[in-house]
Amino acid sequence: MSGQRQSRGNMILFVTVIIALIIALGVAGMICNRILLERNRTQYGLDSLALDLASKINVSDRLGQINQLVEASREIVFTSRQAKNTCSSDDEFSDFQPLCDLLLEEARSGQYLVEQERKNQITVVRREILEAIKQHENNRQKKGALAFLSVETSAPQCVRVDLGNIDKVDSNIRSLDAIPELRDFDRRQGYVDSSSRLMKSDINVNLPDPDSDLNFRFCSLPALVAKTCSPPRNANDDSFRSLETIYFNGLESRNAINDIPSAIQIKSAMDVSLSSTKSNLGTLGNVATGVCSGASAESE
Repeated sequence: MSGQRQSRGNMILFVTVIIALIIALGVAGMICNRILLERNRTQYGLDSLALDLASKINVSDRLGQINQLVEASREIVFTSRQAKNTCSSDDEFSDFQPLCDLLLEEARSGQYLVEQERKNQITVVRREILEAIKQHENNRQKKGALAFLSVETSAPQCVRVDLGNIDKVDSNIRSLDAIPELRDFDRRQGYVDSSSRLMKSDINVNLPDPDSDLNFRFCSLPALVAKTCSPPRNANDDSFRSLETIYFNGLESRNAINDIPSAIQIKSAMDVSLSSTKSNLGTLGNVATGVCSGASAESE
């Protein structure tokens, strides 16, 4: 009888331990599931934020218009130089020499104004994105942490914001045949994508000497295709190419960049801790990339 009672007691203890383990595993599973759900919710919110900020970059097709201004200015400088050379080498047109000199001077002066506005757009885009990020962080700080079964997750914090472009996306400017000499020069220099016939972006597409001192840079921007403008969208994080980190751990950075950005990447962090002891269990990170809309007009 004593052996049977002892065996029965061992069995009850064993069953109790098993039930406790099952409950513990169930609670742990619920906590893990809750953390994963919170991470997924954070990812959806971060994707939405990246998409919203990216939509601000090319509002009213301002990047597409800047690219077209750069294209027009470049062609005017090139043709003005051609006219000056013709007047200098052909006696028949020598009387037009003063006029050609004036036109070239104005064309070069106009390019300085276009370049100044292009750089201004870099500043404008940067400032607008920073203001939106700071506003988002102010709203985040007003939100409390979420707790579930003694495990607490903080409101996700933006720890890094980069401005950049999407890899292998050229400009919206097409290489035209209207000026054969310029077209041939661009292709010899490798300024044109051979398959799409679009001018490459984020490089200085210099003109021949003596106008090689002028700066001509096209922004990476999807071209209008069959009268269809590419909408703002989320992109694969690996396709993002950073030009500048403008925000890092709550601080604004002031690095100078040469090219207008057309995409944004945001990285966030969410702390997981025990609500009872406030001890940190770890940090979960999320990344989202947003791309601005493409050009809404064709290159002319």
